[in-house]
Formats: sequence, structure tokens, C-alpha cells
Amino acid sequence: MREGRWVTVTESEFDHERRGLEAIREKLPDSDPWRAWSNFTFTANTGHVREVDLLVVAPGGVCMIELKDWHGSVTSENGTWVQTTPGGRRRTHGNPLHLVNRKAKELAGLLALPGNKRVWVAEAVCFTDNSLRVRLPAHDQNGVYTVDELVEMLKQPPRDERRRITAISSREIAGALKNIGIRKSDAQYKVGPYELERKSFESGPTWADYLARHSDLPEAARVRIYLSDRGSDASLRQSVENAARREAAVLGRFKHPGVVELKQYFPSGHAAGPALIFDYHPDTLKLDEYLVQYGEKLDILGRMALVRQLAETMRSAHSSRIHHRALAARSVLVVPRPRGRKGRAVGEDGQGTEGGGRPRRREETVARQLRENGRLQVDQLEAYGDYLFGAVDFLEGEGVWHRDIKPDNIAIRIRPNRTRELVLIDFSLAGYPAKSTNAGTDGYLDPFVDVITRGSYDSHAERYAVAVTLHQMASGELPKWGDGSVPPRMTDAKEWPYPTIAAEAFDPAVRDGLVAFFQKALHRDAGKRFPELKPMRDAWRKVFLDASQTVPSSHRSRHPAPATTGGDTRRGRRRGGDRGRRAGDRRTAARPACRRGHAAYSADGLRTYARCPVPTKPGTPTGPLPAGSAGLRAKWSSTPGQDRELRRRGERRGEPG
Repeated sequence: MREGRWVTVTESEFDHERRGLEAIREKLPDSDPWRAWSNFTFTANTGHVREVDLLVVAPGGVCMIELKDWHGSVTSENGTWVQTTPGGRRRTHGNPLHLVNRKAKELAGLLALPGNKRVWVAEAVCFTDNSLRVRLPAHDQNGVYTVDELVEMLKQPPRDERRRITAISSREIAGALKNIGIRKSDAQYKVGPYELERKSFESGPTWADYLARHSDLPEAARVRIYLSDRGSDASLRQSVENAARREAAVLGRFKHPGVVELKQYFPSGHAAGPALIFDYHPDTLKLDEYLVQYGEKLDILGRMALVRQLAETMRSAHSSRIHHRALAARSVLVVPRPRGRKGRAVGEDGQGTEGGGRPRRREETVARQLRENGRLQVDQLEAYGDYLFGAVDFLEGEGVWHRDIKPDNIAIRIRPNRTRELVLIDFSLAGYPAKSTNAGTDGYLDPFVDVITRGSYDSHAERYAVAVTLHQMASGELPKWGDGSVPPRMTDAKEWPYPTIAAEAFDPAVRDGLVAFFQKALHRDAGKRFPELKPMRDAWRKVFLDASQTVPSSHRSRHPAPATTGGDTRRGRRRGGDRGRRAGDRRTAARPACRRGHAAYSADGLRTYARCPVPTKPGTPTGPLPAGSAGLRAKWSSTPGQDRELRRRGERRGEPG
């Protein structure tokens, strides 16, 4: 079909799309009533702007065609199309016929011919790669064609004479399309809800960076498009796609104030290849550009601040076994601020400040606390766990799965009264479809979510991430399946019904209870785990309740005297603790502290805890003190996230000073 009958509304910049269109064009007749339009947009009555790959007018009718340059094989699972790439990667797609059908109906509603004649617009999907293995069920293959099959279908006579297109009606359709205002396609300038600027501001051999703006929100972003189409053979294309996936996976699990934040990852978000969406500030400069503009104004303190922030970011990355491998001044992004104010850099590898200002305060997370201080103390572990269960319980009631629960995504916020609370952050994966079972962070992602009895993300997978997070809080380590040389699903089910629990790293006071808890919560068979969040939360609380009511035998032998009076007290300093505090002599048993009978005091003479979750009043003890410590005062907060260790003031009532 010659130019004129074939109208290229927008010239495609992608080789695979041009090849597919040219293959169809060569096989179409160049005579009336045949006509075709490629790569255009129209605005439907609903206000949606629709993209059309190809519209063909044939004697048998009008057909809207969606081109797909898929490689490997395609199957259907429960109505979802699954593409398996030559490299073995599985990608899920909604049935594209559904969207093409909707667009065809919308276009037909806009085509007004003389005499109010109606135009029917059929829909089709064309796979342009002849080597693609199509293994769809029969009912899903209706409307799906290769290039040769598509041309053969278009040449068929109409099934209904009312749909026959004559030379006159073909010209009328061409006029109607002109009237509704078909125009150039902007598909190459869109990634999800973001509209790209026409020119990239940075590029590499296999990628290009564009400034983009959200179509509905006042929000700017940097969009990196990996140009997998530029690789002429399949191996090069697969290599580029793997690079995009690796970058998204690394930035998805590694969060740090000095690392640019990944907002979203679109594996098929752009015709050229995968796209990554990053935060962006309009004043951003590369470090070398920043030094050219502001270097002379930086004193030694400002320069040291830049070095310190870069070093801190690199140390954090290396501790997570992440290496940049291409670190240079152009890899570091800096946001300059007016002189005299704090500066902040948001870049791939560091933060910088101008004029020697102090860097902004880092957001404290549970992960940072674990890295710097090791596992949590028992009272803090109980409180943090209670906060985490409360947050997940709320989300469950709202029908939301976080899908990336881990210590890095639990922020520690300081209230105005200096008490602490935990806050779940980073809900970037909450909107992922349940069928995308690989969305999440390795180690926290349930490795058995893909078993045939499950097949999609569920509440068991959410609670598995909660259990792994609690295990890391309690031990500073992740549970381990087998020797780590094979994926957890490949370990022997009889030998490894649950992972190796880091029991030796647990506090001895709660070790046995935690081992039993994690063996159940992390069981490879979801049917043998806790069935719901409430029994899991109750079991967690019981671990600490049992520990508070248990008296170590070592203390019974150390204090054989009966617990009847305050008795003698000995003054001393807590080993490794705060100076000036008195360690009073504790007796053999902890007494109940509230109407619920919860134990409030330990018997070791070193630490004192409040176990009742509802104290009567902040700063007021909830029950009688144990014998031998009648004069010790205690304070704690009534909020559940606070450390519950009672602070002894060393004041003894009724005794001479």
C-alpha cells in the first residue's frame, strides 16, 4: 500500500514498531476501499485520550489493531496473560483485547457518516514476532493474529453485508476521522501518569533520562528509560532489561537519605524499554557542576560535610553488600540552597551542604538502630512488636497490604513529649497486583507464596514479613533456609519445615518462647502458621508475659531469705549501667502489679519492667512494690511504644538518709 492510502500520522522512533507496521503495509492492497492510519491519538467522549497503533479500512469492515512485539512464549493463567521471555523471566499482562475492544467502541461512537450511517469497528491483536510461541486457550485466541494471519483476516469478505465498505464509504470514513481530530501520538513521551519532555537531559549507551511531570499532580520526576530496543539481537536486549531490573531491585530494598529514592518501576512502561521513576528537584546539579558554581564559597567545614555525607552513604551501601562500580562526581546529585541556610543533596551516592551548614537530620529507622546497637532489649522488643502488630492490624482492616514490611520501612518518630512511636513508611508496593508475587524484598518475601495452593500474594505472606522483621529485631539476624546455596523452595521439606532460628542470639529470658513462636510463624506450610493476625499477636504477647512471671533459679540461690520485709539493702553500682543508681536487693518472686495480674517487676535486681499495657496514670506505679524494695519509685509512659523500664530514683522512704 502506497503513501496516501497509508497515512503515517506519527513516525515511530522504535525499530520493532516500524518493522511490524512495514510488514503489514507491504501485504495490504493498494486499491479502493483499502486505507490505513498508523500511530495516532483521539479523545473519546469520556475524555480519555486513546492511543491507536493501526486502523485499517478493508472491504470487510474497519479494524483497530494493537501491535505487540513480544518474544519467547505467551500463555494464560486464570485470565491473565503470562509472557515468558527467552531468558526465562515471567511477565504478566492483562488481556490486551479488552482495552482494544473498548477503544474500538469509543472510536465507532465518534465516526458520524452522512445519513447517520453506523460504522462498526472490530478489534485485533497482532504479534509481530513470528517466533513467539502462542499457547493461549482457544477462547483467548479469538482476535489474536500473526502478521500473515492478520492480513488474511482483513481480506475476508464481511459476514454481515451491512458492514461492507465501498469506495464511497471509505472516503467518508477518512473525512470523519479528520473531523474528530486524530493527531500525532504522544506514546513515546509518556510513562504511566508522567509526561516526558521531548528531549532527554542525560543519556548513556543504553539509557536516557527525561524530566517528567505528573499529569494530575504538581510533581516533577526524573524518568530513566532503558533502551532495550536499541540492542539489535535478543541477547543485547535481554542484557539491558536485566540491568534495569537489577537497579530497581537494589534501590527498592536499599533506603538511605543519601541515595536517590526510587518511586516506581515500570517493566513495560515505555515502548523503548523498562522505565524507572526517581524523585527530582528542579535545582539539582551534578557534584562537578555544583563545585564549579559554589566551590569557591565552600570553606573547609563545608567541604568536610560533603565528604562525610558521601562516606556515610558508601559505608551504609557496602554494609548491605551494594557497590556502585561507576562512582564519579557526575553520579552525585546536589540540591544547592541559599547561602546561610542548610543545604541538602539528593543523589545516587551522597549528600552535600553549602557553606559548611550542618546536614539535615537523618530519619531514624529500626534498621539503623539494629545496625548501630544490635538486637533490641527485651522491653523494647515487646513494645516495638506491639506497635508493628497494631499498624498491620489497622491496614488489614482497611484492606491494604504493605507488601514490603522490614526494619528499613519502620521509622522511629519522636513525639513532642520525647516519647517514641513506630510508623510504617514506603507504601510504593501496596498497589501491586496480587499476582505479582515477586514484588518485595528478598529475605522478607514469603518464598512459598507461589506454591500451587496459593499462587498469589495473600495475608500469610504479609504475616511472614512481619515474623521475619520481629526475628531480626530479636536477634539482629535474618532466619536462614538451609545453607543458603539454594532457594528456600528447593530445600527438603522434611528437613526444613521452618528456617534456622537464631536462638542463641535471643535474650535468654524470652528465648524458648521466641523459638516456638518463630517456628510456627515461619513454617513453610502456610496452613501450619497462625491462621490470622490476632492469634499471632496473642502468642507474641504471651512470650513476654510468661517471661515476666518466671524467676531464674540463680536468683533463688542468691537470695534465700524469705520475702517478708524490706530487709537489708546493699548499695552498689550497676555493672555497665548509669552511675549513681542504687541496685536494691530484690527478693525471690515478682508480685502482681495490676488487676489483670501482670507481673510488673523483674527479680534479678538489675532491670525493672512494667508489663501491664494499661497503667493507671503516667508516672504512677500500678501495684505494690515487691518486698525488699518498698521505697523505690518508678515512672513509665502509658504509651505502648515507649521503653517500659522503671527508673529507680534511689530514694528510700522510712529509712534514715
